[in-house]
Amino acid sequence: MVRIAAAALAFTACRALKTEPSTMSESVEQPVPGDWRALGQTGKSMTDSDGLFQFGAEVAAAEAAAVRAREEAAAAVAAEGGDAQVSARVMDAEARQAEAQAAKQDREQRMLDRVVDSMGHEADAEERSVDSMEQKLRHLEGVIRHDLAATGKKTEDADVSPHWVVDPKVELEEKIERKMDAELEKEESQAAKLMVHARKQVEAAVAKEKMYMHHRSAVEHETQVRLVAEADALRKEAAESGTLSEEETLQLLDISKQDLDNITSTLAGFAKQRPDQMTAIWIEEKLDSSRSKLAIASSKMVEAIKHKVEFFKNHHHDYDDHQFLGLLSRTINETMGEIRTFEETKGYLMNKFKGWDKANGEKLTLSLAQAIQGVTGSVEFKSHLLRIDTSRLVDTQSTHEACATLTNLVSTAMTPAYLSLSHQKEKLDNISKIVPSVTGKLPTFMQERMGARAASLLNMAYVENLALKEAAMGIVQEASPVVVSRLHCTVHSASVRSGFGVVAVLAALVAWLA
Repeated sequence: MVRIAAAALAFTACRALKTEPSTMSESVEQPVPGDWRALGQTGKSMTDSDGLFQFGAEVAAAEAAAVRAREEAAAAVAAEGGDAQVSARVMDAEARQAEAQAAKQDREQRMLDRVVDSMGHEADAEERSVDSMEQKLRHLEGVIRHDLAATGKKTEDADVSPHWVVDPKVELEEKIERKMDAELEKEESQAAKLMVHARKQVEAAVAKEKMYMHHRSAVEHETQVRLVAEADALRKEAAESGTLSEEETLQLLDISKQDLDNITSTLAGFAKQRPDQMTAIWIEEKLDSSRSKLAIASSKMVEAIKHKVEFFKNHHHDYDDHQFLGLLSRTINETMGEIRTFEETKGYLMNKFKGWDKANGEKLTLSLAQAIQGVTGSVEFKSHLLRIDTSRLVDTQSTHEACATLTNLVSTAMTPAYLSLSHQKEKLDNISKIVPSVTGKLPTFMQERMGARAASLLNMAYVENLALKEAAMGIVQEASPVVVSRLHCTVHSASVRSGFGVVAVLAALVAWLA
């Protein structure tokens, strides 16, 4: 009976040792109550690395001890036989097996407790982290609500989470940006309107200029006809006003009495021949052609200067004060340029006449041409004209200084140059009497021949004088009031050199030229 009980006890112990590892392994795989697995990877890693490896080692050691106990029990039973009683050796082996089994269970329980404790600590850490985060969110929400209450701003929907907060700085920047966009759009619209207006003005100016260029030839022709008629009338009036003495004739021609006697005797010799035998009849046609060319050049100069002055008068409001001085300087320079071009044309025509006269037997026409050239091509007029320096106008810094500069310019350059035109007219009137005085006793055909040649030369001189005088009057009467008004010049806006204001100087110049 005792043997049967010992065998049953050994069988039970062996059965337990055989099935316990499997059961324990399966129990470890069962889910642990609670949400430990969901707390993160930290607890799982700790369990795998520190608990399960140690647990496997202890289980392996317990199984090895149980196997040794079974082997010892089997050896003991075999040694004593099936019917032998259980010896002390067998009982010791079974006791050791039972102790090993109990130790194994204790170790497994301790290991399980450690795993549970570790996972609990991890869960507590995760819970504390979540609580801290929620606390921070609640604090941040309180700060935002306090800021909104301080600025008077409210959220659009207080029940919606998270709350949308309007930053005052951002709102102010957006408002400024919208305002700038509106101003920019307004400026662009205004610029577009100004551009359209400017384009219309430019198109109108271009159309007006085209119209002027279209009618310019007709206007120049009318001016030419008028100047020729006025010049011829002045010459005839002067020639019919009387004769000159011999002394006056010598002075005007700037020749000696012997030269005048030679001229008179030569003309008397031609007077004894038939009219068709008069010397160099062809020269009359060439002189008339030169007179027409000079009349054309005079009319072009007059109309060009008038056009420039008219532009200056009508468009000076488009310039500021400094630009206005530049426009004035440019207008004066262009005017002087037109006069210089005309003088060059006249000089070219007079040089051609000198070559024609070589074939002319009489010398009165050449002497008369030289006398006229000495009057119209006076050094006084050209020297004063070339002395005009308009660059100082551009460099002036104030209207008072500009008035003083303009006074000097008018009084020291323009006035003497234009006053010389009045002296020219007086001398031309006297020169017009030379041919009637010299040929008064010659036959009629001689008087007509010599009178025709003198008329061409004198008409050229009168046309030039009239054209220059008309250009000067246009500048003084049309441009000067604009300058005086724009620069606020007065009678007392005097220059240091002249001692007279520009207004007084211009008024005197108008009186002299009239």
